[in-house]
Amino acid sequence: MTSSETVVFKMAALIQNMRPYLVVGKSCSFSWPPNVLARACMTSVQAKPPAETEQEKKPLYPPVVPSLTSNSEDAKKYKQELIRQKIASLSSPKDKITALLQPSRKAYMLYALGRRYNIHVYQQWVTKTTVVKQLPESITDVPLDDRFEQVKSQVMDLILQERQYMKRNDKKWREPYRFGVVFTKELVRLLTTAVTGGMPHLATANVIHDAKVEYCWPLAEYWCQLLDQPDIQILTHHPLPQYCPMDSAVCIDGEVPVYEWSPRHLAIFERTRKRTIFPGFKIESPLHCGHTQFRVITKEISREKFNQDLRRDKTGDQLELRIMGSAVMGLFGWTAAQAFYRGGNLSAFLLAFIYHTKFSYLFMIL
Repeated sequence: MTSSETVVFKMAALIQNMRPYLVVGKSCSFSWPPNVLARACMTSVQAKPPAETEQEKKPLYPPVVPSLTSNSEDAKKYKQELIRQKIASLSSPKDKITALLQPSRKAYMLYALGRRYNIHVYQQWVTKTTVVKQLPESITDVPLDDRFEQVKSQVMDLILQERQYMKRNDKKWREPYRFGVVFTKELVRLLTTAVTGGMPHLATANVIHDAKVEYCWPLAEYWCQLLDQPDIQILTHHPLPQYCPMDSAVCIDGEVPVYEWSPRHLAIFERTRKRTIFPGFKIESPLHCGHTQFRVITKEISREKFNQDLRRDKTGDQLELRIMGSAVMGLFGWTAAQAFYRGGNLSAFLLAFIYHTKFSYLFMIL
């Protein structure tokens, strides 16, 4: 074998060994001279990048994935894939079986104004609320000034305006609830302008009418959903001062009623699959701190009816208890939704929510 043939065979063996890593663009003939064969192979071969560099190469942009809130087929497949990945990431078989067999949990829907006897017990139980029978110590010794007499005279003028001049007590205003809502709206306008001298933050406050408040929270192994629509809300730039400290005896030693029955056994709960949170205002609003909430009790609560129940079966105190429960649920849902929107500590909030029966609400029987 001559030297030229040896070079040709060596070049052919080299090309054969490099075949997995080469892309041949032109055919090579082994009958060519060695220098022509080498030149042809050098000009017709392009080396592939190694597999390691391809794996190390990262994309510049994140992958485009379907929206989790969409109802398209791609979104449904993507949600199923996320569920599979979540289950596959679990370590123990027990956790995987629990996740696979876990049913779709429903939320138990509540309303601020209950319509059952002793409804306040359940409302305190689901909201973990302590009822205090006296005012906080920080506001018990607040002296009254001349503004109180001024506001009192203006409220009396407002009542005369609505009754005598606007004829709100005419037959077309048969429902006391309608008159109560109109009178409360005018009263809020009067109060927000009359007390701005001592409370300058109310000069820039925002008054919202008929705002929807929604809040959901976990309780044991199920969820509770609150739907509420107070008549009037006042929002300010800064929150109110803390009337009761978190480390006070009322917060730590307060008694919360315990109810061991499941909500599915109670007629006051309705089941729904939709869980929403909304404090009554948009996230972009600069006025995101609640100040005061006004609520007019509907005509379904009649003092005459409860007086008859009191004489018949000694249950007339249910009127005040239902009013108290309405205030508890309304303030709880409104404050918790605001804390959720602002990113507050919800666990500490749920343990320290206190309701003062003589301070949180004022009802006018017309």
